[in-house]
Amino acid sequence: MNKTKILSSHLSKLLFNICFVSLLCLALALRLWDLDIRVMHYDEAIHLYYAWKLFSEGAYIHSPWMHGPFQIEMSAAVFKLMGDTDFTARLGYVFFGTALVALPYFLRSYWGNLPSFMVSIFLTISPSLLYFSRFGRNDIIIAFWATSLFVIFWNYSNNNRAKYLYLASAIMALLFSTKETSFFITLIFLGFGCILGINQLAPLIFRRSRLRDITGPAGFFILLFTLTLPQWAALSGLFQSHFGLYMINPDGVVSGLVGAPLWAPPLVNFPIYNASIWAHLALAL
Repeated sequence: MNKTKILSSHLSKLLFNICFVSLLCLALALRLWDLDIRVMHYDEAIHLYYAWKLFSEGAYIHSPWMHGPFQIEMSAAVFKLMGDTDFTARLGYVFFGTALVALPYFLRSYWGNLPSFMVSIFLTISPSLLYFSRFGRNDIIIAFWATSLFVIFWNYSNNNRAKYLYLASAIMALLFSTKETSFFITLIFLGFGCILGINQLAPLIFRRSRLRDITGPAGFFILLFTLTLPQWAALSGLFQSHFGLYMINPDGVVSGLVGAPLWAPPLVNFPIYNASIWAHLALAL
């Protein structure tokens, strides 16, 4: 009887894996079909032109209006390996769109085989996801990083294995090198981690527990918060004029982008007696 159950379990697992691989093949085929027929969109042309320049001339200077450098470097690598055509220009995005379909597989032990498979079906046939999987812009890459972070968050919250923290760190680095929406995505995950982990975070604040004992959503919250601490410096721009301690470019500057680190006057007002009354009050408190 036990052997029959074990055999049935193995057959069920094999059938599920075959169905999932078949779905991935279908997703890849849908994304590759006539990939080079549609004319290049304006956004595609901008990104892929600079990727082509990096491939052909080895020249690339990052500018924030093109978002993160990841997609430029990815497309340049594809050109290097497979040549520069309209088909290969969109190929990297196809791979990310197909990989997105595979991500629910890693939640099957929590959701069950059928729900995970159904989610992957919806990811396969979603008109918007299918379109952006065949489009030379970083939307589908961001979707993949964000969903990967969700999968890691879910797995770490349930078994607290340290490998998921290392994976999350790598995903965060790639996320921030892809597009500015990474700030919003990080805030969403910080919110989830804070709400779900408040039972551990509250005792930590009041020193009733130790940092090394924090796990689950609270541990994930601390990881994301500490990894993104340098990015939080830009918030000083909201109140720096009140203290006379300029750290980032304010509105109306001509020396650089608003919100970027400040490398020209007005610099930090030292000595401190040159600061505003609010700075003196803060020091007194």
